[in-house]
Amino acid sequence: MTANEEMRQERWTIAVGAVASIVSILPFWLVATIPALDHPAHFARMQILTDALAGRLASPFWRVDFHLVPNLAIDLVVPPLALVLGVDLAFRIVISIIALLPVVGAALLQRALFGRVTPTIVLATAMVFNWPLVLGFYNAAAGGGLLLVALAVWIRMAERRGARLVAMTAMTSLVWLCHGLPFLLLGLAIGLYELSRAVRSRDLAPTRLAARALEIALPFLPGLVGLALAYSVPSSAPLDFMPIGRRLGFILGAADDGTFAASPIVLLPLVVTLALVAAMALRLMPRVVVPHPDAGWIAAAFLVLALTAPLSVGNGAFVPLRLSAIFWFCCAGVFRFAGSPRLAAGVLALGLAITAGQAWQVTGNWRAEQVDLAAFRRTVADVVPRGSRILPVQSSEGATALRRSHWVDYAVTDIGAFTPTFFALPGLQIVRRTPAVEAIGAAFTHEDGPADADWLMRADDAFDRLAPELRRSRPWLAGWSCHFDVVVHLRDDEPSLPADPRLERLSSTPGLDIWRIRPAAHCPARG
Repeated sequence: MTANEEMRQERWTIAVGAVASIVSILPFWLVATIPALDHPAHFARMQILTDALAGRLASPFWRVDFHLVPNLAIDLVVPPLALVLGVDLAFRIVISIIALLPVVGAALLQRALFGRVTPTIVLATAMVFNWPLVLGFYNAAAGGGLLLVALAVWIRMAERRGARLVAMTAMTSLVWLCHGLPFLLLGLAIGLYELSRAVRSRDLAPTRLAARALEIALPFLPGLVGLALAYSVPSSAPLDFMPIGRRLGFILGAADDGTFAASPIVLLPLVVTLALVAAMALRLMPRVVVPHPDAGWIAAAFLVLALTAPLSVGNGAFVPLRLSAIFWFCCAGVFRFAGSPRLAAGVLALGLAITAGQAWQVTGNWRAEQVDLAAFRRTVADVVPRGSRILPVQSSEGATALRRSHWVDYAVTDIGAFTPTFFALPGLQIVRRTPAVEAIGAAFTHEDGPADADWLMRADDAFDRLAPELRRSRPWLAGWSCHFDVVVHLRDDEPSLPADPRLERLSSTPGLDIWRIRPAAHCPARG
């Protein structure tokens, strides 16, 4: 193509990409409640932080302990906005920006690598509903988007090393504030890019390699020091691995809508990508998507990590899912479109159509999900006394149970309640439990889900006889009748809890039972 044709194509790409980006975030604005997995806990934390900022936090359960940790993206941005706009509106604005950060980052990376934005970037909008976002890992999603922006800044400022040092120190610090994983991945990405450049230019003298390494390391020093001071891996955290088949499923299913209802629209961008790769591998069509010679290795490294990383590392859960989304957006940034103008128009139209179809499907699924969520919140608010200590339990472990696992955290703001599953983990959040309830809350990520209903009776006065893995999983169950006021039992078609003198039924609706707790005989007198 001529230079004029390339400029015209880029203008069309940016225009269509802007429209697709707006369409992709419409679901966040067309539902009353966003049903992302961790959203209830994050929403309640934003309300607590906003109240604290306004000087009106008066809770016997929660306090703010501000300190720098690599998990603060929404915590630093939403509360100041919420003072003016309210928590709900401020949170939707910030989530929408977070959703589009990887798309913007991929576009900036393309321009830094190739000098222009090419039509393949539009398909990135169809990946907006990726695992980290729909699971409610907002800080990690923000860090993943800023990772690509920072990589683009590094490449664009290669000839201005002094200014780059200042800019990259600021960028790496921002990524660190969002989340520790993207911070480390950014260092890996820059290192691979510079190593590839050195190999291709045969600039491999030890002194030159040492100088490059120092230049890379300097912007990361503040974050590395902060990471060492702020984060530690708890000794009781499991280091889980999984079969390669499940990992491939995570990567191929990196796009989802948060209700785990896989459909052709959700999977279409991945199917199209795989079809193009297979066609080119079999030489059925010319190369229309070309990787950058120095940046293609970054996508390859992220893929290897997604296939080999443990499921959980310390307080970080679902690590392969986080890596899968970063891998796909990185691919959008390091591959350029090299086909004909007619094929480019088709790619732009396909990207916009996929994004619109996905937004339509996600909105429908979310609206259906929020009906049950609204009914749950109304029932809890009507039945559970204000200021109660709520013990959440579930009967099943399927997709429905997973989606609902943090619903009870809405009670933190709806009725000023306490739940052990609320996100107030030591060293990970700046909202903390007060000393009065510190011992009956989750201490690590793998403890912050509802307990299995089958464990409940045995865990009260016979906790020591439970299997060791159960005691490690939910330590706050020990002596539960002494510490909690209400049991909220989320169930599908499973039977209710058995009759027990410690439990008095307050409400029973399809899928939900609420019980008042009568302290057992072994409990010390309250008050």
